[in-house]
Amino acid sequence: MSFLRSMIPSPVRSLPWRLQWLAGTDAYAKRPTASIAKLLHWTTLELLDRDAEFVTADGHRLKSTSRNFTSLSVHLTGTRDSEFQAFIARRLHPANVFIDIGANVGVYSVFASNLVGEAGQVLSIEANPVTYAYLADNIARNGLRNVVPLNCAVGDETGTLRIAANTRNAGETHVATSSETGAVVAVKRVDDLLKEQGVSRVDYIKIDVEGFELPVLRGAKETITANAEIVVQTELVDAHARRYGHSVSDIVALMTGLGLKPFQPDATGRAVEITTADITEHCDVLWMR
Repeated sequence: MSFLRSMIPSPVRSLPWRLQWLAGTDAYAKRPTASIAKLLHWTTLELLDRDAEFVTADGHRLKSTSRNFTSLSVHLTGTRDSEFQAFIARRLHPANVFIDIGANVGVYSVFASNLVGEAGQVLSIEANPVTYAYLADNIARNGLRNVVPLNCAVGDETGTLRIAANTRNAGETHVATSSETGAVVAVKRVDDLLKEQGVSRVDYIKIDVEGFELPVLRGAKETITANAEIVVQTELVDAHARRYGHSVSDIVALMTGLGLKPFQPDATGRAVEITTADITEHCDVLWMR
């Protein structure tokens, strides 16, 4: 049975859980037939290994490999992580500075670009050279002059590292372990990178790096300490963190040691304080003072 299943292309095998996920969205509730049609169209593009274009809720037109779940999510629903984007819309103001670490094809970056305006700035950091090409193209095609794309990794030291590409989902690309191969890219500390870019104040850092969060945060300690009103958004998955020899509890200890408290947004984007005991092995957390 497993052999027969392996003969079915991955996009087709993914359809049952994707349909189940889609059925729980507002987009499906409003237009179920159209939503299913859009999913089937995207699946066809995956099978043909073709690029896809989609439009965000705020009107940005982006291009992506079709093998990217974040892009598919926005294509089907208009957004990604809706509660967090609602929080960002409440929190960011004109002239703010937003750092997008693990920018993927730019969904968060283009959203933040509108909010910070011409007087603000977005640094959009993506380590995977292939994904970065889509990111840079999306920034250019939308004329986002306040967004600076950067093709590098960030961590707690300067040098190089390898990026392990996930061929089924570009959004799950991660820093390679010793047994994995991939493209070699430069790695820098956030604190150093911001100095290189002439950025002296930061209002928001979003981090989605598939388990490499602790080294990223260690390399950003000066920035986090110097900006009293900063918000740090982290995706925390214990199984991913353990690839690099640490755990979610290590990240919690670092952040609380820097004087930050954990929050999560409600459906309206209002930040609700949680306890460290509420932080599970798989969750997204906002850190604030």
